[in-house]
Amino acid sequence: MARQQAVHNLEQGDVKLPDTGRPVVRSTKGVISSGHYLTSMAGMRMLLNGGNAFDAIAAAGFAAAVVEPIASYSLAAEGVFMLYDSASGDLLSLSGQGVAPGKATAEFYKSQGLDRIPTGPGKQAHLSFTVPGIVDAYISLLERYGSLPIGQVLAPAIDYAENGIPNYEYMLNRLHSSTTHVQFDNYPPGGWDVFFDNKQVPEP
Repeated sequence: MARQQAVHNLEQGDVKLPDTGRPVVRSTKGVISSGHYLTSMAGMRMLLNGGNAFDAIAAAGFAAAVVEPIASYSLAAEGVFMLYDSASGDLLSLSGQGVAPGKATAEFYKSQGLDRIPTGPGKQAHLSFTVPGIVDAYISLLERYGSLPIGQVLAPAIDYAENGIPNYEYMLNRLHSSTTHVQFDNYPPGGWDVFFDNKQVPEP
């Protein structure tokens, strides 16, 4: 009886949710959650144009590379997916984890005077990088389960990159960080040319 009452309360919206500072979002068709509203909007555009959840995942991921370039799920990252295909009933996992570059051998590291693989931050941090696996994962996801052309899935990310987006507080805070500046110095021209105007953090 208590369980039935709890379910009834949930259905009626009588449960008080914790105050997160964000609005409660409900839908009977689909919901997209991300670190930025434009990332979510990229995925929502796929759903509004007849795409499926897999199209939305990829579109949001590609858009995040523009909108949230320092996020852990950007293009230079990895991703692991748990997928459910309602048409077939399949429950699957997709690994978008990176692999070591072809020349990342013990002999290579020894030739650099190293007795172990270096980790960052620092000038040798790049020697421990894997080949990012997330792009291949998104493409594999679209090829197997997507319903929209890849050009349409990429369109929001291209739009954001070509036309720009409003800056936001978290990004500005990261650009002010000395750690960010060190990374940009280590890998020129990189971020200095993309995010700064004459090495000055842009105004909000």
